[in-house]
Amino acid sequence: MFYKNKIIRDLEQSIKSEFILKDDLCLPNSFLEIDNSVLDAWLLRLDKDPKELITFTEKRYSYRLGRYFENLLLFYFNFHPNIEVIEFGKQIFSGKRTIGEMDFILKNISTGQIVHLETALKYFAKEKDRTNFHSYICPNGSRTFGEKIDKIFSKQLKITETPEAMEFLKSIDVYPVKSFHFIKGTLFYHPDEADAVINERLNPLHLKGWWIYYKEIESLSNNSKYKLVHKLKWLSPEIEINDDKLLSKTQLLVELNQHFEIISQGQMIVEYYDNNGVWMEKSRGFVLDNGWPKKLK
Repeated sequence: MFYKNKIIRDLEQSIKSEFILKDDLCLPNSFLEIDNSVLDAWLLRLDKDPKELITFTEKRYSYRLGRYFENLLLFYFNFHPNIEVIEFGKQIFSGKRTIGEMDFILKNISTGQIVHLETALKYFAKEKDRTNFHSYICPNGSRTFGEKIDKIFSKQLKITETPEAMEFLKSIDVYPVKSFHFIKGTLFYHPDEADAVINERLNPLHLKGWWIYYKEIESLSNNSKYKLVHKLKWLSPEIEINDDKLLSKTQLLVELNQHFEIISQGQMIVEYYDNNGVWMEKSRGFVLDNGWPKKLK
C-alpha cells in the first residue's frame, strides 16, 4: 500500500521500518504492539485528510530531520491506544548546565512498564573494505555511525543514572526506569560490496541503499528517471504522479556536474520507474565526492 501524502509515508516509515541495530537495548516490539488493522485504518484516514498531522508538525517545525522524526513519533505515541507519553524532550540540568535530554518516557498501559526511549534517524555510507561501525560515514565525511553509537550507549542511554535525572524521575514516580534505543534510517553500500558480510550487530533487515563516487556516475541506468532529494525529504519512499519534476540520466549528470564544480557535499539521488503512470521509487543512493570520506569543504 502506498499513501498519496508524503507526510503520511514519513509517518508510516517512522513506525514500521526496521531498526538498524539488533541488540538487547533495542525497544522490544511487544512494547508498541498494536493491531495492524487499527494502525492501517488510522493511516488511511490521515491520508484522506492529513490536516491534523500537518498542523501538529508545523507547530513543532525544525530544519533538522531528526527532530521531524521525533515529532512524527510523538504524534503516533499520542494516538497509540496502549501508550501514555509521560515526558517528551525533557532536558536535565545541573545548575545552569544542561546535562542532556531524555527523548521520551513512555508507559505501556496494559503492562504498566515504563521506559526511557532514545530515538535517532541516521544515514551513513559504508567505506569500502571495512566493517566496523566507524567505517559507516556520513555523506560530508565529518561523523561516523560508530561515534553516534558510542554517544547513545555511553551517554544518552545512561542519563537516567545521573543524580539529576534520578531526582527528576523520582519526583514523577517513575524511578527506576529502563532505557532503550529506537534507531532507524538507511545504510548505504557501494555496488562492489552489495553482498558483503556486514557487522553482526546490525539488523540484517535494515534499510539499504547504494552509493557511488562522482567519477562513477556514468554507471547509472540510462532507462530510469531521477531526482535530487533534499535532506528533509529523505525519510520515506518518493512518489511522483507525473514526470515533470524528474530528470533523465543526461539531465541528472548536468545537475551533478554543476554541483560538484562548486561543492563537495554528497547528493542523495532517487531512481524512479513508471508504474502505470505513477512514478515510484526504485532505489536511492548517494553520489559522493571522489575524495570521500575525507572531511569535505
